[in-house]
Amino acid sequence: MEDKTKPNQGIKLSLKNGIYVGLIASLIVGLIMGLLGWLLDIAVIGLVAGLVAGITIGPILGLNRGLGDAIKHYVLRLVLWRSGKTPFKFVPFLDYCVKLILLKKVGGGYIFIHRMLLEYFAKLGVADGNSTK
Repeated sequence: MEDKTKPNQGIKLSLKNGIYVGLIASLIVGLIMGLLGWLLDIAVIGLVAGLVAGITIGPILGLNRGLGDAIKHYVLRLVLWRSGKTPFKFVPFLDYCVKLILLKKVGGGYIFIHRMLLEYFAKLGVADGNSTK
């Protein structure tokens, strides 16, 4: 288990893990189905079934083992950026907040330097002026 020391390191590891699991599962399932078809003397049907099963099961397992979380993460970042809520390059923004002593870098993440600052930002309303009280 690696220590997370860089921002987004965990989500990048999830993405890599999901892709590897999906590809390996596709290969294994496809080979097993193709081999079963070959052993039962229905090689063409076995190859087609292996291809279909590999293309179906591989991505499902990949999505379950990290790929889905990475996709959700990047879609959320895209939606927040497109709506104007966050900057596109989020890490330099957070590093700038560290320089301003608003945040503190802890491992691969960031925390507020003081609890009162966190509570102040949490009580602020959204951009249109509605408060969350």
